[in-house]
Amino acid sequence: MRTARPKRSETATCAYCPEMCRFVCPVSNATCKQTHTPSGKMSLLHLQRTGARGFDEAAGAALFACTGCGRCTASCRHSVDVAAALLEARAEVVDEGEAPKSVDQIRDSFAKARNPFGVDLAARAREISRETEGRAYFPGCTAIAREPSIAKAAIDAAAGFGIRLALGEACADCCGYPLLAAGLRAEFVEHARGFAKRLEGHAELIVGDPGCAVTLLRHYPEAGVELKPKIVLLLDLLADRLEYAFGRAPLNLKLSYHEACKLGRELGRREGPRRLLRAAVGKFHEPAPADAGCAGGGGLLALTMPEAAARIATEQAKAHLVPEHRIVTACPTACRTFRRAGIDALDLFTVLARWIAFRDEEEARF
Repeated sequence: MRTARPKRSETATCAYCPEMCRFVCPVSNATCKQTHTPSGKMSLLHLQRTGARGFDEAAGAALFACTGCGRCTASCRHSVDVAAALLEARAEVVDEGEAPKSVDQIRDSFAKARNPFGVDLAARAREISRETEGRAYFPGCTAIAREPSIAKAAIDAAAGFGIRLALGEACADCCGYPLLAAGLRAEFVEHARGFAKRLEGHAELIVGDPGCAVTLLRHYPEAGVELKPKIVLLLDLLADRLEYAFGRAPLNLKLSYHEACKLGRELGRREGPRRLLRAAVGKFHEPAPADAGCAGGGGLLALTMPEAAARIATEQAKAHLVPEHRIVTACPTACRTFRRAGIDALDLFTVLARWIAFRDEEEARF
């Protein structure tokens, strides 16, 4: 986590820029509001930094209108990290009492159950699998609490690749990203320290959710929180073990691949998921450019601006789909966001698990 405010030069660069990135921002495209463009949000921040205005309810709402997808930074000639600047600004908005009311919901849920859903994650994990022997697996709380079929499919797919996974004590907690996205900085640091302490006895932690991986690999060090276990992305393990499925025929599925923002843009995992998908289904469709957009699930947008999140997911579906195809993504949060918008989405782990267990009579039920 950044310890200092964004430099004034950063906010000024955005405030006086001709806004070449505005066309790639999923939120401003969904809401059609100038204040929701990257430049519009950074201009608000610049005015606050220069003392021209303070944070109020309207400014607070605008600064939360970001998924953190990073598309603006990828298009920026100056490489300004808008998402990081807005995370810092959200913490200040919270301190001044001008944050969206949904921030209180996140705070209350974590106080109750150490996750954004307010549920017993350990109990939900036991419902998915009671296996205790194997490499420690952390699917992410979205998969455990809301998309358990994804967590189960990941375990099944890994077994087919010769990897035995177990849901352990790490699954009792969220990684803490929602606290950070909500601007609850102190709560995030405290939560991260507790999460790290519970994992001190592990040499590695295999992670299924790209957003969780980014939090553990990037935001924990930025917050000064040291994790003892090595963080390993499950998709990396599977991509490196494709020889276990050598000679297996691909499924007869027509899929369009959605590259999740955290997976491709931030973690740089572009080819591995595609190798897995090519092995499982052969040819698949993807839009041009391949990292065409955001599903709308990041940055707490589904909580603070649910209509905009649904509109972003719908537009992404339009960009990806061709006749008779289904969207497939390698991110539980993206998959859930698509499904909440009424889009028939699949996750990559489910495709891989069905491919590994494929029988002729099962194909029609997929």
